[in-house]
Amino acid sequence: MMPEVLSADLVLRNGKIVTVDPDDTVAQAVAAKGNRIVVVGGDEDVSGLIGEETEVIDLGGRTVIPGLTDPHLHMVGAGLSALREFRIPSTSIEDVFDVIRAKAAETPKGEWLRGGNIRFAHVKFAEKRWPTRWEIDAVAPDHPVFLHFGPHIKVVNSRALELAGITGETPDPLGGHIVKDVNGEPTGVLREASSHLVTRFWSPYSQEDRLEAIRLEGRRCLEEGVTTVHDIVRSPEEIRPYQELLARGELPLRVRLLVRVWESRIELGHLLALGIQSNFGDGWLKIAGVKMSVGGGMSGSNAALYEPYSDEPENSGVIRIPYPDLVSLISRAHEGGLQCAVHAMGDRDLDMVLDAFEEALKTAPERELRHRMEHAGDWFFTPERRRRLRGLGLIAMPNINFIGSFGDGVHVTLGPVRSQEHAFPLKSMHEEGMLLVSGSDGPNLEPSAPLRDMGTAILRRTERGIEVNPPEAIPVTEALKMFTINAAYLEFEEDVKGSIEPGKLADLVVLSEDPFTVPPERLREIKVDTTIIDGKIAYTRT
Repeated sequence: MMPEVLSADLVLRNGKIVTVDPDDTVAQAVAAKGNRIVVVGGDEDVSGLIGEETEVIDLGGRTVIPGLTDPHLHMVGAGLSALREFRIPSTSIEDVFDVIRAKAAETPKGEWLRGGNIRFAHVKFAEKRWPTRWEIDAVAPDHPVFLHFGPHIKVVNSRALELAGITGETPDPLGGHIVKDVNGEPTGVLREASSHLVTRFWSPYSQEDRLEAIRLEGRRCLEEGVTTVHDIVRSPEEIRPYQELLARGELPLRVRLLVRVWESRIELGHLLALGIQSNFGDGWLKIAGVKMSVGGGMSGSNAALYEPYSDEPENSGVIRIPYPDLVSLISRAHEGGLQCAVHAMGDRDLDMVLDAFEEALKTAPERELRHRMEHAGDWFFTPERRRRLRGLGLIAMPNINFIGSFGDGVHVTLGPVRSQEHAFPLKSMHEEGMLLVSGSDGPNLEPSAPLRDMGTAILRRTERGIEVNPPEAIPVTEALKMFTINAAYLEFEEDVKGSIEPGKLADLVVLSEDPFTVPPERLREIKVDTTIIDGKIAYTRT
């Protein structure tokens, strides 16, 4: 509802207002009353709304865009990693050991040493492999050590294995793999769910730890112009701090929660028994839906493939959810009114998820829940898979930033053909009428940065400069929509945010430069000068 306007609370004028409305209108000024936009037009249209209490920002020709959304983030986990884990170099295993030695020398014996946050370390290290438990034992014999190489692969030492009771006789847990040598002894490398056998022996995080994690990651997001995030949570302890910050009026940005219901302390039945449906909550904090991961992650070479990884002929990835359970989860969530966000990155698990949706929705009641396939649109997104996804009414959720951060590693692990063919087919997806969205999947080693990702969608280059399927580039207009109006549609909020129009929420971002005029390679260099949420300034660059 539009507020009655006598004078505006906030006016931005003398700029370029990229509205992202249906006509791609560009205006000069925007005015807000309370938390809503009331006028979009020329400077003369807002001049009469400027009163004694109105805050006026003279843009000096700068560009304003709608607040940005990152619809796939691990905000609590990223913040906790930043607070508790030390960073390790990506140069060599020997350099990693130098860091561990130094940390061991300053840490009381018996306490955990936790570090990492390098994806594709086995490709980046000079040794082209993972470290082993025995090597880590030699540099930290008196501490349990946990090295975190992205969310899908961890390496631990013998002390950590002993605490967890992992031996050569320990079977693989469902959805995980304990890597063993030719003698059947664990090497210390833990794929996917097998790391949960170890993490339960960590010192527990406190509520204050999680509050600080959200504050930390929230600040980082605001610096990038992100006003809404979809965070993936797996326990009540990860949800409570959001509620506390909301109650205090200190939640730094809008949050939509995707609740894990597999490999989680929260079961789907818990949500269904409470009658919770998607969008339960308010404009600041909502439950968006449920999350489940079918295959493993590409960064750990765990995504499920039909053919083995090019550099690991014995490895074809991991399936984390048995097919009958997956069908049941989707069916029950759909009938209960919960949007499903289902992770699949390899060709085998992509097909498994499409099959499961097809079976689950075949006899299900028709309802618009805008179910999502997380990572569909990264690799292996063939015309046939796109056709099936469209036919099922699903939304693909690629991660455009993976072109840059994953591209060089995937060139090795999938090989030069599979890493290019059908990779990130954004132009084809758009031409076929598919909604284009993108999430960062951001832990703290690769924070949410939509402007960076817009540039990647156009340039399509890895960190080392390899072009990835370049004919599938899209223009900046469509790249911006991925993080604004299209992302709002994903969360059923296209009528309240995602563009700069009268009546919509006053979530706005002031940029240092115009993304429509700078060269694509400089998009990532554009600074966010001001981030506005609910008509109030949440961040200003100093």
